[in-house]
Amino acid sequence: LYATPSQLQNLGEDLSPGRFHWISLTGEGCPQSLWPRLQSLSAQGGRCLNALGATETGVVANQVLNLNAPWRPFEGIPAAGKTVDLVDDQANHLTTRHAIGRLRILAAALLEGRLLVDAAGQWSLAPLPMDQGLMVHLSQDLVRWNAAGGMELLGRSDALLKRHGQWIDATPLQRLLEQQAGVHRCQILAEADGNAAWLQTDTPTVAWLQS
Repeated sequence: LYATPSQLQNLGEDLSPGRFHWISLTGEGCPQSLWPRLQSLSAQGGRCLNALGATETGVVANQVLNLNAPWRPFEGIPAAGKTVDLVDDQANHLTTRHAIGRLRILAAALLEGRLLVDAAGQWSLAPLPMDQGLMVHLSQDLVRWNAAGGMELLGRSDALLKRHGQWIDATPLQRLLEQQAGVHRCQILAEADGNAAWLQTDTPTVAWLQS
């Protein structure tokens, strides 16, 4: 079974329970609210593939989850030979608990560069930067350190978010929220249950969000 989490939530009773040995998700991460639905569709020993949703890093080692096990947050685990850390938009290292930043990967073997096209339609290869002999890739994946010291993948930092299979430009909403008093930074995250805003603010509560 191959579908987005949103599609599976909307199918209702159209799918017979206990049929599928593999459920492959696409486009979005799997929320806790969907897990019982996936379990009901799973045959004995069923597995869920790509439960983390869209990711570009190539360092998430465990993309296959046991559908017979309880739901748990999905963590990014560095693959062998790769080092990862958490940085802000200026590539400054972040270690504070609950801080959300972008995932940076260092390794001897990553992609050699990015293919870029200019206004004239000409393609060129922009090499990755190097750090102490290692290739460095700053991904668009958003992560944070959880209470257990693991790295939790939250979503993507792209301005374009995918919702019910449709692309949405989150830039206007992000700019609007960042213009509010006391807000230093805003990140819009696409989740299967809806889009969520993460705010870095001066105060623990933001009353204007209720208006």
